[in-house]
Amino acid sequence: MESKIKILEKIAKSGKIPHAFLFEGPEGTGKKEAAMSFAKLLLKSEIKNHPDFLLIQPKKDTISIDQIREELIRFLSLTPFLGDKKVAIIEKAELMNKEAQNALLKTLEEPKGNSVLILISSKPELLLPTILSRCQKISFSFSKEKENEEFSKENSEKEELIEKVLKKDIYQRLKLLEKVKDEDEFLKILVKIFRKKLFEENEKEKAKRVLKLILNLEMTNYLTKTNKRSLLEFLILQI
Repeated sequence: MESKIKILEKIAKSGKIPHAFLFEGPEGTGKKEAAMSFAKLLLKSEIKNHPDFLLIQPKKDTISIDQIREELIRFLSLTPFLGDKKVAIIEKAELMNKEAQNALLKTLEEPKGNSVLILISSKPELLLPTILSRCQKISFSFSKEKENEEFSKENSEKEELIEKVLKKDIYQRLKLLEKVKDEDEFLKILVKIFRKKLFEENEKEKAKRVLKLILNLEMTNYLTKTNKRSLLEFLILQI
């Protein structure tokens, strides 16, 4: 996020500031923090209770046309109180309903005064293309380290779930298999689970048997091109 802040600092200092920005990217990538920091830079002041700053947030998982008309448009129509700019942020902009987006579009088409609008969204594809085309996009993403951390966490959760279900009855195991979208990934997780069990005295023999079975099934699939889903069903019933 630091690199994004530096870019925003340069934009603020340049004096050539677009009327509208879209801060897009996955949840947890610092979009809101960056937007708030940018607002401080533009207003050259803390933004808490600042008369030239407005934050619009969803109410009951939606942003209504009333919020856009009565809060945003009214706010932008006023001249700045303390400086030469007004800054408004719309958090989770993708939650604007159709009417709200259309009302916002009119504001973007005819920007008023020296105002800056920042949309924050993790799902920009839900916004009107005409809104997207009028915003300067700033994209946020996880750092490589964070991506690896998220990937590792996700895999651990999958491994935990699969191991838990394997202890249940056949019906529950087959129900689990119905949710599997990637057979290869599922097999890799199974191998990982049973390799760990090789070091558990009371699970060692079962682990050897299952790993050997997986190896045989993979060989069968390679030689005969049997449907992998059918092989997985057979495997699940044997564990």
